Amino acid sequence: IQKWFQIGYESYDSLYLWLVFTAILPLVYSIVCHYRTGQTIGKWVTGIRVVDVSETRKLTLGQAIARDSVVLGIEIMGILYCLYLLFSTADPGYIVSEFDAFTYWPFFIWSILELITLFSNKKKRALHDYLAKSVVVRTFEK
Repeated sequence: IQKWFQIGYESYDSLYLWLVFTAILPLVYSIVCHYRTGQTIGKWVTGIRVVDVSETRKLTLGQAIARDSVVLGIEIMGILYCLYLLFSTADPGYIVSEFDAFTYWPFFIWSILELITLFSNKKKRALHDYLAKSVVVRTFEK
């Protein structure tokens, strides 16, 4: 849909709104789902849930936001960079590719740090779990 949306783009406002929408929507989904139920659809299907590190309480809104705070920060920086580009270029394809290029390395580095953390502790907590003081638990036995 995004590729279709970019072709023949006339309105930079719509392009920018689309970039904001596609960057923020997955984060809103993750934050709301983790706060309300402790799980996204994928976690529900696989029988896991995110809870407070005490394993007795569901996540607070602050914890749900903290889990995605680094990704949210990277996306916001990318969105601000695109806003700057809107005023300095006439090529919508360039703006979209620059957004992807701008966010690539921060996301890559964050992913590596997440994996290192995940595989280096007994409870398999990733870095975002440490930030949010959360842990992933099974909701049913296999």
